Amino acid sequence: MSKSQPNDILLLKLKNDVQFTKWIIPICLPLDSSVGGMDFTKLSLEVAGFGKTENSTASDVKQRLDLDGIDNSQCERHYQPKNVNITSKQICAGGEEGRDSCNGDSGGPLMRYGNFPNSKYPYYLLVGIVSFGPKKCGTKDAPGVYTRVSEYIDWINSNID
Repeated sequence: MSKSQPNDILLLKLKNDVQFTKWIIPICLPLDSSVGGMDFTKLSLEVAGFGKTENSTASDVKQRLDLDGIDNSQCERHYQPKNVNITSKQICAGGEEGRDSCNGDSGGPLMRYGNFPNSKYPYYLLVGIVSFGPKKCGTKDAPGVYTRVSEYIDWINSNID
């Protein structure tokens, strides 16, 4: 497996329907091409998950964190010495001391909340999926890497019922 983890995405088919509640709701996919190609550099993004916390223990309560998007070339400078290539199919975010997704968050959402083209109301958009990050989560100048969902819309559509 490549250290760069290209194509780090998975679809699950559930046996039963999901019962939506106040806490369980669907998220929008980036179907509009103008949204899919967005540059998230310096934009506020939100990550959520049950991964390790600042005291290195897994959380039994879902955590959320606001992170800023990072330019992929800046991200590449951190990972290239480790033989990891960052591609346009990825988004980088974070790189602040003590603020990061971590082990156990993989597969979780990287979201952007706002008004997007062709919408009257703000909504959450799934822009990325937690893929990998620095060995020590929350390391300064070591952003997390996320799979860019918009790059997989055709694949998602061709693999769902």
